[in-house]
Order: sequence, then C-alpha cells, then structure tokens
Amino acid sequence: MRHGPASRDQAPGTRRGIILIVVLWVFAGLSLFMYSFLHGARVEREISAGAADRLRAQALANSAVEYTIAALLEDSTAADGPWDIWYDNRERFLDVAVEDPAGGREPFGRFTVFKSDYLVDNVPLQYGPEDEAGKIHLNTATRDMLLRLTPRVTDAVVDAIIDWRDADEVPGSAGAESNYYLGLAKPYRCKNAPFESVEELLYVKGVDAMVLYGEDWNRNGLLDPNENDGAETDPPDNADGILETGLWHLCTVHSFDLNVSEDGQPRVNINTASLPELQSVLGDKVSEEQIREIVVGRVNGPYPSVAALLFLPRWDNAAFQAVADRVTIVDTAQIPGLVNVNTAPRQVLLALPGMTEDIADALIVQRAQSSEPLDNIGWLLNVMDRTLFAQIANYITVHANPFSIQAVGWVPNTRGLPPVYCRIWTVVDMSASPPRVLALKDLSSLGFPYPLEGISD
Repeated sequence: MRHGPASRDQAPGTRRGIILIVVLWVFAGLSLFMYSFLHGARVEREISAGAADRLRAQALANSAVEYTIAALLEDSTAADGPWDIWYDNRERFLDVAVEDPAGGREPFGRFTVFKSDYLVDNVPLQYGPEDEAGKIHLNTATRDMLLRLTPRVTDAVVDAIIDWRDADEVPGSAGAESNYYLGLAKPYRCKNAPFESVEELLYVKGVDAMVLYGEDWNRNGLLDPNENDGAETDPPDNADGILETGLWHLCTVHSFDLNVSEDGQPRVNINTASLPELQSVLGDKVSEEQIREIVVGRVNGPYPSVAALLFLPRWDNAAFQAVADRVTIVDTAQIPGLVNVNTAPRQVLLALPGMTEDIADALIVQRAQSSEPLDNIGWLLNVMDRTLFAQIANYITVHANPFSIQAVGWVPNTRGLPPVYCRIWTVVDMSASPPRVLALKDLSSLGFPYPLEGISD
C-alpha cells in the first residue's frame, strides 16, 4: 500500500488537532492554578479572619477583667456582701456589648463575667466576680474543716494534704511524704511548703480529678449532659441530676483580711494593748468600766479570740457588736484564710467549727434579707448563741480583698459557625493600689461556659 502521498495531505489537520489539545491542557492547567491560588487566598483570608477574631475575643476577655476591677473600685462599703454592686448583677455583667472602636454599627464583641454560685441558693449561675474569702484556705484550714467540705475528702486525703503543706517529712497516719512520692512511676518530692494554687492538689496522694473538680470538669457551675449520664462519657458521674462540686469550687490559696477596722485604722489587740490604748480606740463605743474589764480579764491568760469579750460580766451582745471590727488578738497586718460569712456558700459555712445545717440556713436567710451592710462579725449573734460564735470567731470576717474573675469574651461568627471566644480566670488583690493580679489562667480549652441561646432573657 502506498501511504506517503496520503499522509502528506493529512498532516496540516493533524498538527492543528495536536495544537488544540495542547492549548486545552494549558488552559486546564492555568484554570487549576487559578483555582488553587484563589482557594489558597480564601483559606488564608479565613485563617487571618479567624486569627483576628481570636485576638478580638482575647481583648474582650481582658476588657471584662478591667471592667470588673472598675466596678469593684466603685464599692464604698467597708463590709462585702449581697448588697454590693458587684454581687450577682445581671445588668452589669451579663452579655455586655462592647462598641466598635472604628465606629461600626455592630458591636466589637461581647463579654460576660460569671461565677458558679449554685451552692448559695441553688441558682445555676450568678454574674459578677467571686469573693475568694468565701472559700476555705488550703494553707490555714484545720483538719476538721477540710473533712467537712465534701464526702470525697477522706481522712487519708486530709492527712496527705496536711503532709504536703507542712514543713516536715513525718507522714500522718494515712498521709504521704517524699518516701511515697519518690516511689511513683514519675517520682517527685513532697513539697513541704504552702500550696500556691488549688490545682496543685493533683500532686497530692489520693486527690484525682473527681476530688478536685467533682462532676463539674469544665468548671462552669452547670450540670451539662455529659456530667449527668453515668459512665457513658467523662466525668464518671452518678446521673442523679445534681451537680457534685469539688475542692476547686470551695478552696483558695489567696484569701486574707486586713487587720484594720471599718475606717481603715489598725485594730487594737485586746491581749497586749494598754488601758489608754483601749480607751482611745473603744472609748466612743463602750463604757469605761467595760474597757477596764478587758484589762482585768486577761490577768489569768490571753484571750483565745475576740469573742471572749462576750463572757465578761458587763458585756452583752450589743456592746460586742459595737466594737467587733475594732478589736483583734494578733498584730500581723494581714490575717490569711478568714471566711467571709457574708458571701460564703452553704458548703463552706458548714465546714466552720460547730456549724449546723439549721444555723447555716438561718445565716444565709439573714444576710439575704438585710437592707443594710452587715459590717462586722457580731451580726452572727442574731442567728447563733455565744458558745458557737466563740468557736468560729477566729475563722471568720465580713471583708473581701482578693476576688476571682471568670470572664468569657466572644465574637459572633458570621460564617454560620459557633462564636470565637476566649475564657479566662484571674485573681485580683483589690487591697493593693493599683489592684494586683495574683493568678491568671486561660480556660478556653474547657469550652464555652454556657448555652448562648436565651442568654439575654
């Protein structure tokens, strides 16, 4: 067969077909390149927008802390409790819109300051900062106080806690010192020094997440579905419809009271002050005879607490209430670990020596109904007798200085996704000038703390 001449006649068409195929491949390649470029640009834009939103959320959470500090600085009452503007104030601390600094019509974002005070009056959430003096101090609490906090805190756990914070290497009957901890798979020494955070408890023998956080592993104070489904998901709850709390909600390492009276003047030590010193501080409140009784009464030994004044012949409840915030038995400028009976939840009140459920409930009702600030510990004599008051007097106050602030700032996501948020927890010492941050943690990994639906209802 002769193919030569026929092939030459078809060559131009064949070349044109090949060129067309090449052009189509080039076009397809360029299209794929452009698609990849545009997709990459879109991804980068979304990543940039997400990063910007995260920075905005962080700024909003930080703003919430500063906003709360400003509210605390407005508080002019000497005693701290439910009457204060910072105490459970929905209008002030819930879903606060922050204006766009660029002047846009939409808010820059929103924030909420909340606390899990379901232990006070069975309200799931309250809004505002939390008084750290409403908790039990890990470094000053007695053995009995620790034992009364939650059923999960056993004798063995308390022994281990005390061994961790004391200075020696002598273990309690069921406790642990360095010999135990050095034998662990990942060994470490017993601290033998005060706790610096409540989370440090996780290093202590017998303390696990259930002891520390109870069923509230995300620390929001709400009974979430996974916290009420038994062993189906963590935490391993009992599915009883009640949120079990842990030591994280009930304990602190930050609380202290300033050893000054309601007007900021140093208190007078009833064990060491001279008669003229006592007269100078107390003379406008009680009689000369009552003041002299203080000096005479300490001849047989120092007073164990300021409540001892109640057992002097001329002293009644009214006299003690008149001077309760002006007297002391210690000379230190700060007294760590005193529990604020104006803010402490029921579980903390029940940890105080000799406290009963009936008296704790009466105390909570009294402080909630008070139209005036309860400005010294003497008001407790309205709900308990002198004997019980004398048992707890060395452990209580009506003042707050460090506050914890749990804040969440968020930016609504315009792409139909959940909001971008930042959740932080910080402790601020309001007795310092300016206020001083004592602790700061980012809790964003625990999730958004509550359902946004109906937040403003």
